[in-house]
Amino acid sequence: VQPSWSPDGRRIAYWRVRAGSAQREIWTLPAAGGEPELAVAGKAAELLWCPVWSPEGRHLYFAADRSGAMGLWRVRIDARSGAVRSEPQQILVPATWSALPSLSADGRIAFVRQEERSRLVRATFDPALDPTGSLRELPLGARSVGSAHVSADGRWLVYATTQPQEDLFLMDTASLREERLTDDAVRDRVPRWSAPGRRIVFYSERGGEGYEAWVWRRGAPLERLTAFPEKVLEPVVSPDGTLLAASLDFHGPFLIDLRKPLTERAARPLQTAGGATPPPFGATSWSPDGRHLAGFDEQGRIVLYSFATRRLDVLAERGTLATWLGDNRTLLFLRGGALWALDTATRRAREVLTPPADAAFSWFTTTPDGRDVFLVQRRGEADLGMLTLR
Repeated sequence: VQPSWSPDGRRIAYWRVRAGSAQREIWTLPAAGGEPELAVAGKAAELLWCPVWSPEGRHLYFAADRSGAMGLWRVRIDARSGAVRSEPQQILVPATWSALPSLSADGRIAFVRQEERSRLVRATFDPALDPTGSLRELPLGARSVGSAHVSADGRWLVYATTQPQEDLFLMDTASLREERLTDDAVRDRVPRWSAPGRRIVFYSERGGEGYEAWVWRRGAPLERLTAFPEKVLEPVVSPDGTLLAASLDFHGPFLIDLRKPLTERAARPLQTAGGATPPPFGATSWSPDGRHLAGFDEQGRIVLYSFATRRLDVLAERGTLATWLGDNRTLLFLRGGALWALDTATRRAREVLTPPADAAFSWFTTTPDGRDVFLVQRRGEADLGMLTLR
């Protein structure tokens, strides 16, 4: 992917995903034919991309998130042979996100930089899902939030940060007291309470072998829930806590039986009534009665899967993060940065909460009655940066 010619036209740099895994690597290949050479090996779930050559052909620049945030890196390389001459070196840029470098003939680097601030806000609704009062921001200091999940009783909120590193925090929604659950350089993402409310399931690269599902319990060490060669992404726990629905390497969803020992757990694909595997979709919520999964397909359409009939319904409505309310009928979801509600019986949807003009909602979580909703409100800007290495 993203081939880049060396200045002398002898080699082509590109990135690829290693066969049988989700690990990314940067390689170079002789333009006249021959064996490729590995330039940069990705670590576990690290993202590597957009390699470009320096004007003199002695360095290969690329973007990676190996320091925690997406940034610029370079590695010294022989453009004739493809042999690597140094370890990758980070290029410090005054931005929380930087990528897509482009180098001029005199060595200046133009790149895309993004500055983003994501905050948690709280909204309350009446029984008709009409908002009452204004948005209230939760005090999180300088941390940016990626996702959150509220316990069924509304008392506890677990959330995952994106900056300054990807950790998990627990907040008492009444007192706003916080507890840090993880504090390390590995990426911990998308925590969700199990329905009984005693466990928090999330996915993480802390096993060192790519993303797997993990669980947090009070007073116990973190426990690994899956051990697959594929990336386990955004696991969702069934209402009784016995099953996970998750994507593996962006395929699925698959069901994983947590009642079995770790070494015996297998990923079982969903099936339709005819025994076929349904088209892939991202599962985002189990209905409280355990009879349906909600999610979205590759076209962004909301989908509903029935375990009773083994039927997948693709709806006309488009949106993300479709989440069941306690009535097993209403879904909340995001579309266009706003919060919407969908009656799955009548198929009627309406917008229930509009973000401020300069912001968008990128995530939300709600109590089962829909009365208390916590949202990630994102503000950001992107521009072009330029720097000269001396």
